[in-house]
Amino acid sequence: MAMAAATKPAAKELVVLGGGISGLSLAYFLRRALQQQQAPPARIRVVDAAPHAGGWIRTAKRSEFLFEEGPRGFRPSRNGAEILRLVEELGLQRDMRTVDAAAKSRYVLRNGHVEKLPSNVREILTWPLTKELVKAGAHELFTKRSALPDESIYDFASRRFSPLVAERLLDPVASGIFGGDIRNLSVRSCFKMLYDLEQEHGSVVRGMLFGKSPADDTLLDGSTKSDFVRSHESSVSVSFQDGMSTLMNALEAQIQADPLSEIHLNTKVNAIQPHSTSTSSPPAFTIKLQDSTVTQPHEIEVSHVFSTLPAFQLASAVESSLPALAKTLQEIQFVSMGMVHVGFSDRVLDSDGFGYLVPTCERERVLGVVFDSNAFPSQNAASRSMQTRLSIMCGGAHFPEITDLGLDEVEKLARDAVKRHLGISKEPDYVRSMVLHNCIPQYHVGFWKTLETIESQLVPGMSLGGNSFYGVGLADCVTRSKELALEKKRLPPLACYKMAHLVPTRALDSVYDPVYTVSRSGGRFSKGVYRASGSKPPTAATSSNNNNNNSTAGYVMVSGAERPKFFRRPILPHLQAELPEVLLSPPVLATSTSSALKNRLNEEQHEMASTTRSVGIQTMYRDSDAQTDPYTPDYTIKKSQSATTAKEPPEVLSLLHLRHNQGLPAGQAEIELIERNRKKKAFDASLPPMTDEASFLLRKSMMEVQETREWAFREAEIDQLHAQRIALLQQALVERDKENEFLAEQRVEALRAKLVHEKENAIERIQQERVTALRKLTKKRQHGLLASPSKAKRDIIQEYTDFGSKVYAPVTRNGKSGKVDILEVGIGKQQYKQIESLIELEAAVPPRMLLSSKLKPPEKSVRTAKERKQAAIEAHLLKMESIIKKSKETIEDASPSSSHGSMSSPTPMRSRHSSLHQAQVMTRPPTPDYALPSDEDDSMADAVRLLQKLIRGRAVQNMMFEGKERRAELIQELRASDEAYKQDQLDKQLLDVVDDNKVASATLAKAEGEVISDMLDFLYKELDRSKEIAKMRAFVDNAAEARRRLEVEEGGRRQAEDLLRGREDEVFRCIERVHQETASDLILDIIGGVIQEQAHIAAMDELNVMTNGVSNIVMQLEETYNSDAVIVKELVASFLLPQVQRLNVRDQVAHEQQKYVTAAHSVLTKMVHQMKAAET
Repeated sequence: MAMAAATKPAAKELVVLGGGISGLSLAYFLRRALQQQQAPPARIRVVDAAPHAGGWIRTAKRSEFLFEEGPRGFRPSRNGAEILRLVEELGLQRDMRTVDAAAKSRYVLRNGHVEKLPSNVREILTWPLTKELVKAGAHELFTKRSALPDESIYDFASRRFSPLVAERLLDPVASGIFGGDIRNLSVRSCFKMLYDLEQEHGSVVRGMLFGKSPADDTLLDGSTKSDFVRSHESSVSVSFQDGMSTLMNALEAQIQADPLSEIHLNTKVNAIQPHSTSTSSPPAFTIKLQDSTVTQPHEIEVSHVFSTLPAFQLASAVESSLPALAKTLQEIQFVSMGMVHVGFSDRVLDSDGFGYLVPTCERERVLGVVFDSNAFPSQNAASRSMQTRLSIMCGGAHFPEITDLGLDEVEKLARDAVKRHLGISKEPDYVRSMVLHNCIPQYHVGFWKTLETIESQLVPGMSLGGNSFYGVGLADCVTRSKELALEKKRLPPLACYKMAHLVPTRALDSVYDPVYTVSRSGGRFSKGVYRASGSKPPTAATSSNNNNNNSTAGYVMVSGAERPKFFRRPILPHLQAELPEVLLSPPVLATSTSSALKNRLNEEQHEMASTTRSVGIQTMYRDSDAQTDPYTPDYTIKKSQSATTAKEPPEVLSLLHLRHNQGLPAGQAEIELIERNRKKKAFDASLPPMTDEASFLLRKSMMEVQETREWAFREAEIDQLHAQRIALLQQALVERDKENEFLAEQRVEALRAKLVHEKENAIERIQQERVTALRKLTKKRQHGLLASPSKAKRDIIQEYTDFGSKVYAPVTRNGKSGKVDILEVGIGKQQYKQIESLIELEAAVPPRMLLSSKLKPPEKSVRTAKERKQAAIEAHLLKMESIIKKSKETIEDASPSSSHGSMSSPTPMRSRHSSLHQAQVMTRPPTPDYALPSDEDDSMADAVRLLQKLIRGRAVQNMMFEGKERRAELIQELRASDEAYKQDQLDKQLLDVVDDNKVASATLAKAEGEVISDMLDFLYKELDRSKEIAKMRAFVDNAAEARRRLEVEEGGRRQAEDLLRGREDEVFRCIERVHQETASDLILDIIGGVIQEQAHIAAMDELNVMTNGVSNIVMQLEETYNSDAVIVKELVASFLLPQVQRLNVRDQVAHEQQKYVTAAHSVLTKMVHQMKAAET
């Protein structure tokens, strides 16, 4: 028991996470690989969280418009051999469609206009970017190989070619495929071919020209590529008649048809828990799943996990069990895309290309537009063959805000782009918008290192596939799936599958071919006959689906996928099943067959011998190469009908000349032909016999009427043919006019593009000249400022408007006083930035300068002009009041001394004080005393008050005058500007008046001048034209006269030459004839003489011989052997038999030549019929 437990294998169950193209193809290839090896049964589960299989591939058909919500096809040109082989295995060759030949043109948006990329030498020579590309190609040839292991697409293209190539060519391609930024995408992971060419050949251009490797004719599984794969391997893009969902539906049907394969939809993967991470123990995993239809999650135990999930979904599933792997997976970023489908019932698109891409430098929010109706016109609705279908792509790395927009905003954005780029403003008949979240992975710089890290962090029994790691294309996904299926070391051991699950290329080959041979020629399944070993019937193990079947006497019931290979006709569900016809042993059949079985066989033989039985057979050609015209059997007349046929042939014999597409299937014209033949037969039957004169006349009149009808019918038929030809000619003329209009539009567009290009070049040249001039001017200004710095003019208005200027804030705020600039020496030097130097400077400063002032600085507050004026008046009044008080005190102190001795002489000090007081009184009169109320005092007070008012007014005037003097420059500048403005206005008015007068006079003069100039110009031109006409007429007359004179002279000269030449030729011919006749006569005479002489000599010799010896012998022989029978026999053998043989040979040669002539005639007749059919 312990040994059995130790050797027990792991659970033979495989799980494929993800039901997209990668997951479904992986499950299909796994089942194929398991069936081709000897292993125990293994169960395959496909798990996907979506409600339908196929992943991003989904075809929507609404309102007779077919659109792809995801990928619209695959490119087999690089690594598409495996997906083409998959299409062939699924039997989808007839449904597959390649890109239409008229839609192979590519366009790109340049300067807001859709521009065609060149596809031939002529377009390359006229393309505006050809010059830059040639320079970039020449630069690339001499650029050294980079030592970096990886770099961005932009850096690679800019380094090897130019930034123009990166921005105008590679950027739209990368945006259309990856939807990303070429400054972040890896050239090694995204465009590996370019990276390999640089590494292997040192140059991309050199590698593309001289480094082409021979094409590999072998698939991954070791098989050779079929003709179908080779013929479509170079196609640009491939789809299907009903969309890409055809491939997904076929894969899903193949998987669900297998009893050991399952597809679980609406099932999310919550966690992946490996049982062990060591390589010694067998791999085993626990997968936690959550079905949306069930509240409770469930778990499954599997032996191998194939993940085709996106990187971020797989990271969340392994975050708890494999945190390092989850962290690395989270480094792969994804972008979202917006897709808008627009459909029109009629043709509104003038272009015939595949679509156009938008570079990032165009600052557009769309990535490109695909012309679906041009790329795959077979997908257009049959009732609307001229419909227009457009797919607009937007979003990506340059517009990540696409996920925040509503569907209405996305639709508006796409329609606006179509209107601006293609000029289509018509309201569409069908619009549908969607946003695909996190649909395309971004292969960042260094992605190859990230992928190596991920592969090293995988546990045994876990494999990765899908577009997150090994390529975003459908062909990349299918190729990776097949690689995973063929890795035998990761598959569980297989031991019990005896035969492969065969998918015939043509499903009905085994039905209608009695000698059908399956792909596996060995074993018991060979040539459609089951070869049993001995007399024992096959067991359930040999059946394709392991079902138990009971055998009957002499027969065996065969069922399952191989059942059609053993029967002459298909066993359909709605038909009654017939007895099988698999022969086991002829002796057993002869001895143990019951009477009922014999009757059944007799009935089948009678049925096979029926005259109406049709038999088909397999051909050596494929469906794409075999003849597609239906087979029309020959009509054979039965012997029982031969007597009646001799009198009246069957009606069907009149239709023997009809063939497929040449009258068959029968239409209205053929039906009318049959009716006319029947009427002719009835007319012929109704004709009276020619027994007497009356019957003869009646017959003649009837035949004339019938002939008239025939001619009328023939005339109507000719008129109908003429009408058809006229309609075809009119249609051809309309098409020719359309083609001419299209060519004219193309010429106008080419001329416009040329003018726009010239305009752009002119603008670019002017811009360059402007930049050059600005740079020179800047250098001159800098040089002028450095050479002779000039003191800027003081802006008085700006200083008075700025309250922080020195007018309102003097230099005392900066620690300075006075208007003289203080020279600060040594303060900013480097030595005074150290603490020791500062201490020495502080010790050298006098102590009094270090003491702070005890005076409190006045508080400064910002006051208005009115407040400042009021404060000045108050200060002046206070000052005057203090002076008055001081003068009063002085008078009071001087009054007692004057009463005691007014005549006493004052001291010197006193006199000086008095003089000062008098001076002060003179400048500042004392205030009157109001002590004594008297009239004089009142008058004095009034005078004093008046004097005070005068003084105050004078003080105010002085203050105003000082302010005016202080602001004299400002006032002058303001007055000057005002006067200048007024002068300008006055001058402007005067100029306007003068200009109006000048304009009026100029207009009048212009009108008069134009009339006079036109009249003079007309007169001058008429005079010049009349002179030219007279001159030309005179020149023509002179030329005609000279020509006639030369013709006459030349004619006479040629006539004389011809006469002389003819006379000389005749003399030469006569002389030559005489010489030839003389030579001929001489030769004939010599030959005749020689012949006569030789003949005479020979005759004499023969006569002598005959006379001497031969005559006697001949006579004896003639007498002995020359009987009549012998002579006749010799004559016949010598003359008649050779002639008969020659005639026979001549007949044989003529017969052989007649065969070739007949074959050539049949070929020519067939070609003529085909040409007539093509014309009709």
